[in-house]
This record gives sequence, C-alpha cells and structure tokens, in this order.
Amino acid sequence: YAWQDTLRAASDHGLTLLRQGTPGAVANLLHDLGRLCADQNLRPLAEIQYRKALKLYRELAKRNSSVDSPGVATTCNNLALLLSDSSTNRKEAEALYREALKLYRELAKENPSVYGPDVAMTCNNLANLLRDSSTNRKEAEDLYREVLERYQELAKGNPSVYGSDVAMTCNNLANLLSKSSAGRKEAEDLYRKALKLRRELAKENPSVYGSDVAMTCNNLAALLSDSSTDREEAEDLYREALKLRRELAKENPSVYDPDVAATCNNLATFLKASSTDREEAEDLYREALKLYRELAKGNPSVYGSGVAATCNNLANLWSDSSTNRKEAEDLYREALKLYRELAKENPSVYSPYVATTCNNLAILLKASSVDREKAEALYQEALKLRRELAKENPSVYGSDVAATCNNLAVLLSKSSAGRKEAEDLYREALKLRRELAKENPSVYGSDVAMTCNNLANLLSKSSAGRKEAEDLYREALDLYRKLANENPSVYSPYVAMTCNNLANLLSKSSADREEAKDLYREALKLRRELARENPSVYDQYVAGTCNNLANLLSESSADRKETEDLYREALKLYRKLAKENPSVYGPNVAVTCNNLALFLSKSSAGRKEAEDLYREALKLRRELAKENPSVYSSDVAMTCNNLANLLSDSSEGRKEAEALYREALERYRELTRQAPEVYGHWLAWVCRDLGDFLRSDGRQEEAQALFREADGVEEPAAAGLLG
Repeated sequence: YAWQDTLRAASDHGLTLLRQGTPGAVANLLHDLGRLCADQNLRPLAEIQYRKALKLYRELAKRNSSVDSPGVATTCNNLALLLSDSSTNRKEAEALYREALKLYRELAKENPSVYGPDVAMTCNNLANLLRDSSTNRKEAEDLYREVLERYQELAKGNPSVYGSDVAMTCNNLANLLSKSSAGRKEAEDLYRKALKLRRELAKENPSVYGSDVAMTCNNLAALLSDSSTDREEAEDLYREALKLRRELAKENPSVYDPDVAATCNNLATFLKASSTDREEAEDLYREALKLYRELAKGNPSVYGSGVAATCNNLANLWSDSSTNRKEAEDLYREALKLYRELAKENPSVYSPYVATTCNNLAILLKASSVDREKAEALYQEALKLRRELAKENPSVYGSDVAATCNNLAVLLSKSSAGRKEAEDLYREALKLRRELAKENPSVYGSDVAMTCNNLANLLSKSSAGRKEAEDLYREALDLYRKLANENPSVYSPYVAMTCNNLANLLSKSSADREEAKDLYREALKLRRELARENPSVYDQYVAGTCNNLANLLSESSADRKETEDLYREALKLYRKLAKENPSVYGPNVAVTCNNLALFLSKSSAGRKEAEDLYREALKLRRELAKENPSVYSSDVAMTCNNLANLLSDSSEGRKEAEALYREALERYRELTRQAPEVYGHWLAWVCRDLGDFLRSDGRQEEAQALFREADGVEEPAAAGLLG
C-alpha cells in the first residue's frame, strides 16, 4: 500500500532530521504521520504520533510561542478529534479542545484572517463533543452560534470556500435545537437554510456535496415527521436522501452503504405509522438489515449497533402481527444479545438500548400466558437498568423508568398475587409523570392520563379503592379532553376509552347511573365517528360500548327498544370481526349472545330467539373451554345456568334444563375449590336456581341440601348473569 511506503520513508526522514538537530521539523513530521495514520484508521499509531508531536511542540512553544503555538493548537485539536470517539477519553478530548481554542483565540487577536477560521473549526469540534451531555448543552449551543456567526462573516468575502461551513454549522446547530420543543421552529429554519446552501453547492460539485444534501434532507425529514401537517414533505425528503445515497453507494459502497442503511431505517420507521405503507416499511427494514449485517462482518464494533437497532425496529413492525410473532421474537433476541455485548464494553452508551429491547421483547411475550414469567423478568431487568440511569440523569431517563413501571404493573395486575406490587409501580410511574408534566405538559400530560387510567382500572376492582379510582378517571378524562381539543385525531380515542371506563365504575351505583349513561353515549358517539374512518381498528370498541350501554339500559323498562338495538349492533359487529379473527372475537360473540338472550328472555315474544342465542353462546364457550378451561369454564357454567332458567319454564325443556343446571353446578363447585372468593357467590346462585327447580318437582330433600350449600357461600350480587 502507498501509505505504508510513506510511513517507511517518513521514519527514515525523521531519523535524518533528528541527527540534524531540527526538532521543529521533527514535530511537523510526527504530526503529519499522526494524520496519515488517522486517515488509514490506524488509531493507536495515530495517537502515539500526535502525543509525541504535542510534547515537542509544547517544549518548543516555551521558547518561541509565536512560532510554535499554532503547532500546539493544531495537534491538540487533531488529537482531541481522535480521542472524542471513545467514551473513556472524552474528558481529555475536552481539555485538549479547550487548550486549542484558547491558543487560537489569542492568535486570532493578532491575525484574525489567518486564525479566525481555526477558532471557528475548534469551537465546532468542541460543541460536537459537548452537545450529547445535558449539562453542557447550553455551552454547545453558544459555541455553535459563535461558529455560525464567524463562518457567515467569512462567507461574505469568500462564499465558495466558506458557504459549505455555514451550511454545516446550520445543520449542527439545528440538530441540537431540534431536541427541544422550544427550539424546533429555529431548527427547521436552520435545516432549510443548510439545505438551500448545500443544493446550490451540489449543482456545481455533486460528487462532493451530494452526501451533504442527503444528510440535511434526512435531518429535516426527521424533524418534520413528528408533525401531522408536514408528513408529506418529510416523506419526500427521506426519499430524496435515499435516492442520493443509493447513487453515491453505487460508486463507493464502503463509504455510503451505512448512510443508505440509516435512511432505509428512518424512512421505514416513518412509513410504518401508516397501515397502507407497512409492506414498503418491511422491505426497507430488510434492506437496512442486510446492509448492516454485511458491514458488521468487517467491523462489528461499529456496525453491530446498526444491526441491533434495525432488528429491534423490524421486530416492532411485526409484533402486532400474529403471523410474524415468532420472527419478531427472534429479532428482539438477536438485538438484545448484540446490545448486551456492546454494553459490556460501553455500558454508558448501550445500557439504555439493552433496557429498551428488554422492554420491547417483554411487551411481545406478555401476550402469551406461557411466556409471562419471561416477560416479567425482562421488565424487571429493564426497570433496574433505567433506575440506575435515572440516578445519573433523571431528566432524560425518568420518563423511561415511568414507562417500564407502567408496563410491568399492567402485567402484574392480571394476577391477584401481583396486585399490590402493581399498585406500587403505578403510583411510582404516576409520581414521575406528574413531575415531568409540570415542566412539559404538552409532552407528558398524555402519560399522566394513561397512568391515572391504569391505576384506576386496578383500584376499581376493590370497594375500598372506588373513590380514588373515580378521582383518577376524572383526572385522566380532563387531561385527555384538553389534549383532544388541540389534537382530536390522536386523543379522541382516549377520551372515548376513559368515558367508557368511568361509566363502567359509575354504573355500579344507582346514584350515578345517569352520568354513566351520558359517558357511555359520549364514548359511543366518538367511537362511531372513529369507526367510519377506520372500521378495522374501532369497530371492536363501538361493539364494546354498545354492549356496556345496553347492559345499563336493560334494567329500565323504558329503554327496552334502545337496549335491544344496541345489543344487536354489538352482535353484528362482533360476528363480522370473528369471521376474520375467531380466536380473538369469538369470546365477544358469546358474551353478546348471552346478554341479548338474557334481555330477550324476559318477554314471551323473544324466548325462541333467546334460546337460539344461548345455544350459540354455549357452543362457542365449550369450544373455548376445551383449549383454555381455566379461563372459559366459568363462562360455560354461566350460560348453562341461563339457558336452564329459560328451558325450565316449559315441560318439554325441563329434562335438558336439569342437565344444564347440574353441569353448571359441577363446574362452579370445581372453580370454587380453586378460588372461593371469586366463584363462591356464583356457586350459591346456581345452588338456589337448581334447588328451586327440584323443589317445584317435589324433590324437597335434594333441594334443601342445595339451599344449605348456598347458605355456606356468598350470595351473588344480582339475580341474572350478564356475560
């Protein structure tokens, strides 16, 4: 290689210079050797040469500062640039940049035309180093602003030389400002200015400036993609960046393939938000993953993180699809393995990614009852990591701690044994999110509302927690309504959800039933509007609220027509959904059949249809109970009992009615042995119904035995069983 010959020649020349006693020339040579090694990615060698050069320059500068200070400054800057890529050397890199900047500022006082550009360059480099630290962001911003002012002044005299530097600094300052909602408008203006300058430069020299145009397109697109009004422009910019980078990669794949992969990844993440573009998003993620895997073969320490990030993103895309769940799980596990390896070497950088991937994999696994323990362990790992990170940087990682507390609480709340820990986690999440919302309500208000809603769901299951649950639902509803005023397309679904949940709670109290009706009606109106635009997503929620409102209205004879219409609407929707996804919506069909049948059975005209509906519900629930008896056996028992009540009124149905009562009785006895506090009152209900049935047949002894059994368990809350 040519650079190897150059190194050998330089070594020979250095020995000659040393023999001649010219240390300044030796320092210059060592510095140039350092640059050569750095250009060839020979970092340890480059560092050695730079340190030798810096030592010589400093000694020379003591004797002749005006001659050798520039050498000290230049070498400090270049060595700092080399060290700044390593987290372990960042402190030394910062000190070297500051030394270089101090020297260049002094030199620029005497000779601004020569050293002014060096001041700008070193300010920019120091700002690049400081910008990633929350404690140094203000200084980084001030440095970028100084750089921009200097380059703009220089560009007035020499636009062809300094125009590209103005564009670079606009881009860098915009990157920094874009991280704050207060700085987004200025960031957008700076990106647009950088893009205009770079497009002009690329007209004259596309091979040099095309990559800069692509970079700024990508950055501006990332900023605009968060705004619903700018999504079309964001997509166009991503596509422009991708086209440019693909063209550059044809000529120089080793340099530009990483940029192609990054833009594929970004565009895919943008497109996956739209259901119509998911297929293209998948193709782009696959392209990015293929490129990153190839790059990682040659340089795993640099590109392993790209492989991990794209595995995680593609898995996120598939995690909602039952057909791709296995591949999603495999990708999450690959990402997690890579991030854990990277975190061993650099925990401060990669521990957050380990935590995120643990969290994502846990979300996927928690849907399966067989993987719930694995999901819990992953959430616990993520929470431990995020709590440690939040100790050092609460403003950055506090929101992640809250998110993981919330997710783990959702998982634990499904088990009676985990309810206390779930409550504690929800309270921790809520406290953190309320503190964050004080500083930034537009960002964190929705998170406060979500956790209020979740904690209320948990507390509402206990009579002792009902008052606090109501207060939390009302707080969540107030927050969601305010957010929906600003952004109805995003937050109307959450208003509807919270109306529905609060109505569920209030409907249990006769004093609050009218408000519960109003809340159900508000939820239903919102969900019907949403379902017109997106029926595949919102039809299930329309059906749920129809069912809930019908349950409430069914207790009033004045509302019978509306009640029946609501049950029928819910049943029609659930049957349609069950055709596409029977395993998910079959249980809902059974519930609504049961509820409508119970309603119709109160009138002689509806008894035949009620019987048909009970039989449909019973058939569905028996099939479900074969697969999952622990979940659905109680539903079979309920429908057996309801159908038996209906059939027992006719002489021809009494034999079947008795068999159904006895099946319900045996199922509830078994369930009560396992969980008496849950099923005891339902056992009492069936004992009394079967006891009444037997007594009417003159079988007093068995009837009395059932009544005594019923007296031994809790009386049910209602005379009928809604499914």
